[in-house]
Amino acid sequence: MGKHMDEATKEEWGEKEDWKFLWRTTAQGAATTVWAAVAGVWRDQGGLANVGDGGYADHAFDEVGEGKIWRDSCIVVGVEDNV
Repeated sequence: MGKHMDEATKEEWGEKEDWKFLWRTTAQGAATTVWAAVAGVWRDQGGLANVGDGGYADHAFDEVGEGKIWRDSCIVVGVEDNV
């Protein structure tokens, strides 16, 4: 997020002691997403989206959206979509 902020805002936010814990490097920011993608604890838990009542959110099984984000992700990271 910081790369999209002007320097004055970054400086202002950086001076707030109780906000300093929010700043992360790109690697730190990506760590949770990467962990969630590969951690064994999530094996066989795919598609779960807690919507408060124990059910599934509508987007949890959106095959059209799933295909689009898969193809877009392949393009962004520069790999061939061979699935």
